[in-house]
Amino acid sequence: MLPIVLLPGLDGTGRMFRRFVDAAPPGFAPRVVSYPSHEVRSYAGLEPIAEAALPTSRPFVLLGESFGGPLSIRIAAKRPPGLVALVLVATFARAPVPAWLARFRPWVHRSLFSFPPPAPVLRRLLAGWDADAELIAEFQASSASVSPAVLAARVRAVLEVDATADLGRCPVPVLYLRAKREALLRPDLAEELKSHRPELHLADVDTAHLVLQRDPRAAWRHIEAFDALIGFLDGSDDEWCECWPTSA
Repeated sequence: MLPIVLLPGLDGTGRMFRRFVDAAPPGFAPRVVSYPSHEVRSYAGLEPIAEAALPTSRPFVLLGESFGGPLSIRIAAKRPPGLVALVLVATFARAPVPAWLARFRPWVHRSLFSFPPPAPVLRRLLAGWDADAELIAEFQASSASVSPAVLAARVRAVLEVDATADLGRCPVPVLYLRAKREALLRPDLAEELKSHRPELHLADVDTAHLVLQRDPRAAWRHIEAFDALIGFLDGSDDEWCECWPTSA
């Protein structure tokens, strides 16, 4: 089986990957990474945690979702042994908001994250108006398990990150899964990524920002069809122990 290492979004718990992992087709072995939930770390500080989850003696895929995108790009640029493809999901290489909005970075305070985001906000920006109540509750619970100071620090990191040069140095094929009904990120992000990586393969999924949660099967279909991976999906029965994250 081909391991696929999953780097989560802003909450960092990895719990939001449950639906995606449950829908995994034969041939893939998902491995979920989690970030410390009560320890403020920069992108650079999260790199060793993610790198520790990478297989050391076999081919693997690295996937970065939303906040995890720049982290996955930076790790891929280091050319870890065995990496065969990078999958980016509803994510970015540099600040995903207009420049004028990114200037408010110093004012992103922990108090903004003292309570889980209300359902209408989640539906409008992340999940879509037709999202099921269970998904909304899962997101709220996952966010509530993370320190407000950590969430605020991660948003500030997003507003200053720039991994575009790392994307250009990435040694493997890159697949970008774009949310067709994206309402959170800048609409020109895919074009921006392609300007730094012209051979980037773009695939649209008809969902809001939470692509892997809203339509995990469509996401897997695009990943399975990615030319760079077809030769590695041999359907072998290698032993593998699924590791689910716990809050740090």
